[in-house]
Amino acid sequence: MMRTNWLKRGAAVFCVALSMGALTLNAAESNATTNARFERLPPELVEAFRGIPMQDGGRVKPFDTVARFKLLRIHGKRTIRLGEGRRGEKVSASEWMIQSMLYPERVQDLPLFVVDNDEVVVAIGVEAHAKKRSRFSYNEIVAARAKLYELSQEYRAIDAKLRAPDQNGIVNLSQNISDFEFLMHTLDFARNTFALSPETLPGVVDVETDVSVADFLKALPKVRVSLFKQNPSGNHEDSPAIQEVTEIVTRLTFYANAGAALFTAPPEDPEQTEWLSPGALIDASMHAEAMSPQAYEHLKALEALVAAGDDETALITAATTLRTLVRGQADARGELKHLDLETKFYDGNYFFQSLLWYMIAFLVVAFSWMGKTNKDASRRARLVSLGLKLAPLAIATISLIVGITLRCIIRGRPPVTNLYETVLFITVVVVLVALLVEWIVKDRIALAMAPVLGAMGMFLANKYEMKEAVDTMPSLVAVLDTNFWLSTHVTCVTIGYAAGLLAGALGHVYVLGKLLGIKKRDPEVYESISRMTYGVVCFGLLFAYVGTMLGGVWANYSWGRFWGWDPKENGALMIVLWMLVILHARMGGYIREFGLAICSIVCAAIVAFSWWGVNLLGVGLHSYGFTSGIAQTLITYWSIEAVVILVGFAWYLKHKSD
Repeated sequence: MMRTNWLKRGAAVFCVALSMGALTLNAAESNATTNARFERLPPELVEAFRGIPMQDGGRVKPFDTVARFKLLRIHGKRTIRLGEGRRGEKVSASEWMIQSMLYPERVQDLPLFVVDNDEVVVAIGVEAHAKKRSRFSYNEIVAARAKLYELSQEYRAIDAKLRAPDQNGIVNLSQNISDFEFLMHTLDFARNTFALSPETLPGVVDVETDVSVADFLKALPKVRVSLFKQNPSGNHEDSPAIQEVTEIVTRLTFYANAGAALFTAPPEDPEQTEWLSPGALIDASMHAEAMSPQAYEHLKALEALVAAGDDETALITAATTLRTLVRGQADARGELKHLDLETKFYDGNYFFQSLLWYMIAFLVVAFSWMGKTNKDASRRARLVSLGLKLAPLAIATISLIVGITLRCIIRGRPPVTNLYETVLFITVVVVLVALLVEWIVKDRIALAMAPVLGAMGMFLANKYEMKEAVDTMPSLVAVLDTNFWLSTHVTCVTIGYAAGLLAGALGHVYVLGKLLGIKKRDPEVYESISRMTYGVVCFGLLFAYVGTMLGGVWANYSWGRFWGWDPKENGALMIVLWMLVILHARMGGYIREFGLAICSIVCAAIVAFSWWGVNLLGVGLHSYGFTSGIAQTLITYWSIEAVVILVGFAWYLKHKSD
């Protein structure tokens, strides 16, 4: 049956207007129910939701993962604390997201939206809090939404690299408010019904009744037939039936535009890859000849959640039904694999555990250095002492390796597909190489450095994840969608990065040790550091060179040229050339131990430029690695390195004749 004119007209007239204005109206309506007491949800309900598959960012992932990163972006943390201080009860990201969808009135007074600069809220007319960085509730900001969106639209026209901090804050806050509002209103369709009467729609209903959105869409073919029978000439003037249906279409169009926060419906066509939101299901059903059984079943499952109200048993049953429905459809498409493993991975918190144990390992090693070495101690006592030093370091490294391995299994990819993963991979390589060096040299220097470098790497990974606040396991850009080259080129290059950073760290130990006069009567210590540095540079050169050559082969395969002087390519070449300079200068006698240390520090600075710095340029075929806000950190790091090098040279010139 052909689509009727009233459906086209209704969609055309109301689509744009409602998508822009209806959220404001509904926000005002829901605002009237604020100050509702926050009530905890039953754990069984939260657990049922956590494992519901949904698509986000082009990847099918658990509901829990989506909630974690959505809350991290909005709130700056993965949990919300109720009440003041650290004694407040914690609410998980999944529970917060469920509450936001089912009971939005309960979350509108929570201190949810993190604002790093109080100038952001002052600019939109909201009273600032005592602290410069604070969190605001939705109800504190909702009255200033118009001003917020006005400024956001103005600042979005400015390139992100050129915006001032407060301008970025306005843009981010407006996006967070918008995302939260879509989350609150995504199930609005399930909170409303349509009144149908047999007088206006004969043949559709026998008695006057209220029907849900899903039931109306299912009955839509009968509605069209009834309208056609009443108006065969197409004259819609003064027709109560047309007026009634047009009003319904208006509301359906709003629901189709508002219900876009959850993509929980797998497409029926196995060739299609994009999952559908409730709004997309409504829109597709409005324009289809007949509503598909799968769409009807999905919308009814969502309506059952809302209809359950505060009935815990009905809520758990409805959530379990939805979970079973979606998981069955996802499994039929082959998209359920490793979904539960991802939930367990995030529950394990392996990388935070690794950071914690690296810090403990450092403290243990530091205390061991403060004590005196008892050379007369028994072999058993020495083994116990070594075990106490290695145990926390081993736990930290194993936790890191397990976390990286689980990510590889979940994604089916090597561990170096994005900048975040390179931080994890480089950290574990640095620690393992340091332990290898310690096993060869056995002078406790590399053993002491391993937990320090491990903690620094995990701290950087945590800061990066918190700052970006996006899923760290996203879909790959097309050029990276190859496991072979990721396993060879990128892995070799990042191992080269790790070696360059470790050599730089050893160089710091040498220079700072000389500056502070540590072990100045024991030249063998510094000779040992130099040997370790030289060996690490050789190790790094091998992988940096092989990785760079493999990158050229990949570039020729993907882009039709081996080398194009791309900023990232230049950065990799700089590492190889500088490591060659170090080795040739050392072998030729142009530099000695101190010069080797200084050159290694420079090598670490070059690695930082190649790893992070070139991404700031935002140009070239490797510009997909751009990270905003890192420039100041890099400049600070390079400034510190410059000071170390200059002070080191000053010390060297002063003691050159000694």
